[in-house]
Amino acid sequence: MASILFATIGSLGDLHPLMAIGRELQKLGHAVTIATSDQHGPRIIENGLNFAEIPPKFPDEQNYNRLMERWMDPKHGSDRVVREFVIPALPGTHKALQPLVATADLVITHPFTVSAAYWAESMDKPWMAIPFAPLMFISEAEPPVVGNFLHPERLQWFGGPYPLRWLLRLAKWANGLGWKEFTKIRSKMGLPKLQGHPFLDYYMKNSSMVIAPFSRVLGQPQPDWPAQTCQTGFAFYDRNDTELHGDQPDHIEEFMASGTPPIVFSLGSTGVYTAGDFYIQAWESAKRLGQRALLLVGPDKNVPIPQNAGPDCLIVPYAPHVRVFPKSSVVVHHGGVNTTGQAFRSGRPQLVVPLAHDQFDNAVRVERARCGLSLPKSRFTADRAVPLLKALLSDASIQAKAKSAAETVASEPGAAGAAQAIDQFYRRYQDSEKSRTR
Repeated sequence: MASILFATIGSLGDLHPLMAIGRELQKLGHAVTIATSDQHGPRIIENGLNFAEIPPKFPDEQNYNRLMERWMDPKHGSDRVVREFVIPALPGTHKALQPLVATADLVITHPFTVSAAYWAESMDKPWMAIPFAPLMFISEAEPPVVGNFLHPERLQWFGGPYPLRWLLRLAKWANGLGWKEFTKIRSKMGLPKLQGHPFLDYYMKNSSMVIAPFSRVLGQPQPDWPAQTCQTGFAFYDRNDTELHGDQPDHIEEFMASGTPPIVFSLGSTGVYTAGDFYIQAWESAKRLGQRALLLVGPDKNVPIPQNAGPDCLIVPYAPHVRVFPKSSVVVHHGGVNTTGQAFRSGRPQLVVPLAHDQFDNAVRVERARCGLSLPKSRFTADRAVPLLKALLSDASIQAKAKSAAETVASEPGAAGAAQAIDQFYRRYQDSEKSRTR
């Protein structure tokens, strides 16, 4: 069948959906390669997929925490990731992608590796976009919420939709200045000059297909989404990460079963590096409510954690969300799209504590779905969290909505549906190419 190349740069949240879809594509007979940074290689190979390393390399351990502080900033984090991580490596990334695209039949690319699409265009090969979260559609019909623009809908009180529309367009223009190196790369390749934003205009509008791997519970299709969008539901990647938790799953299972369902607290794979006193405040919140707690604190041994917490608080680096979220009373998490998906899937109420990037938008969407509440991590204290957690533990309507959301998520095709859509597209593409060459 086809040789399919996924290209991505980022955290586990930017990798796991591709691995889930990749495994499903393998079942359909396709060969799948994931091109990404060095740190993710062992994880990809462990799952039987092909790995190709491309720049940038992940920061070394000595600099990791300092950079996470910058990149998880609520107002400037996303721009800093582009300027300080993606752009400096762009020439090397672009060069490394050329031979990979040359040997692929189909390219599926993350926004940060959009130059893979340039190579595909130059080689007359089909390519697809895969924006992981609703915010990435930057819909004027459903304005995005970001760390420095938390209530865009309020502008509609002043003159209807026009102030908001023009502000969004101004924000797109300003953001596009940080992507100008992509425009230069394209010019050096001799490709036609494009108007607009390299991501928002080219990436989202010129792909053969836009795969939206998230549930309608999180984001309904909007009239200004690209016409070629295929929304599949969350592409869940479930595994037992022995590298992170060793023999702990049995220990975790014993804790989950040994009393009332605990509140589970998590900050994802990157938020844990900027945790501050989050886990101390988390356990204090649970104690005040007479609840047990499971704290997923990540691999950083310097993260502050409760001391002598006692038997009602289990502290571990990691636990598979699919195993612990459904057995919790409330899921408290950072709002990364994949963790949000697992929380919806579990049917449990959520308290979202966004740090940066799309997490504020996802938090608002959880509230709109009436499946939870939100409290920015920068404001997270026991005093503020306790009344919110108390409401989530006692509000029957939120609990019913959470269960209903889980049913919707379970009904969606997810990773298998995405793989089938990709497979069907490629079959149609092959047929059209055969007809053209006759």
